[in-house]
Amino acid sequence: MSEASPAISTAGESGDSDTPRKRAVGPVVAVAIAAALIVGGFLFWLQAGLIYSLTLLGTGGVGLQDHLSKAADGLTVGDYPG
Repeated sequence: MSEASPAISTAGESGDSDTPRKRAVGPVVAVAIAAALIVGGFLFWLQAGLIYSLTLLGTGGVGLQDHLSKAADGLTVGDYPG
């Protein structure tokens, strides 16, 4: 024997249609979204700054290594101001 579920009316007490209404975003939700966007933007800014700094550190390290290698080569050859 199969059990049939009874028909459930979704109309409101006033007999409105059963289409769902869109709820307005409350002020607490709006503030939470704004705070999340601000914090997210700040974290993105920090990460971008860190990547930029590490890139400059890497390129500066390569330049330093190049200068030190040239200085060492100059010392071994004897080409240095005395």
